[in-house]
Amino acid sequence: MICTILGCGGSAGVPIIGCHCVVCKSTHERNKRTRASILIETDSTSVLVDTSPDLRQQALLRNLTSLDAVLITHCHADHVGGVHDLKMFTHAKSLPVYAPIESMVYLKSTASYLFKQENKWYPTCLTLHELQDELRINELIITSFMQQHDSVVSYGFRFGDLAYSTDVNKLNSHAFKVLRGVRVWIVDCLRYHWSPSHSIFEKTLEWIYRVKPERAILTHMSHEIDYNEIIKLLPHGVEAAYDGMKIQI
Repeated sequence: MICTILGCGGSAGVPIIGCHCVVCKSTHERNKRTRASILIETDSTSVLVDTSPDLRQQALLRNLTSLDAVLITHCHADHVGGVHDLKMFTHAKSLPVYAPIESMVYLKSTASYLFKQENKWYPTCLTLHELQDELRINELIITSFMQQHDSVVSYGFRFGDLAYSTDVNKLNSHAFKVLRGVRVWIVDCLRYHWSPSHSIFEKTLEWIYRVKPERAILTHMSHEIDYNEIIKLLPHGVEAAYDGMKIQI
């Protein structure tokens, strides 16, 4: 299984429009972050997690042309803003989208044309399915778990030995139970200091010490995090994500 970090930036991406901070002005490629999303691939299956507003750009850069399913963590705009671009992946059949019930309602209200057949020339592009605790897409078994994202619930996913936890500031005992024994954990780390809805550097490291993955990778990083600076602070086994990063399991 290969996981590609399509995007690892915060809700505004990096650089931020109109910002002149050191990170936003940086020429380092790993300080250029599109909105958070990952792609999970096996020999026969491709699953996208979230449809960021940068999906078109991400797909073109990574030569992504086909999908078997899409998972949605929650319905904030930086995670579903690219849903309209999914129609490019539905040439032969409707594409299944698995989402929490709140996200299903949001998607139907903002992109209703994708979920119904307009006429014989424009068939249904997407089929919505309510996210379950466990689901199977071809040979890929996926376990989902609830995460607190301020007043919103987001969902993390475990794909065998790899787990993904973006947009989270609290994890309950069930989440830690699902994460037990995971080898690679991609986990939220928005910035160094307080955030009402995301994990921050110190808290994320505490979680990593508790879960004890062989490899932890920080994602959803804002423009407050400089790649060259954060990698100097990270302990052994912990890395900062970058767009295009590939993780093989």
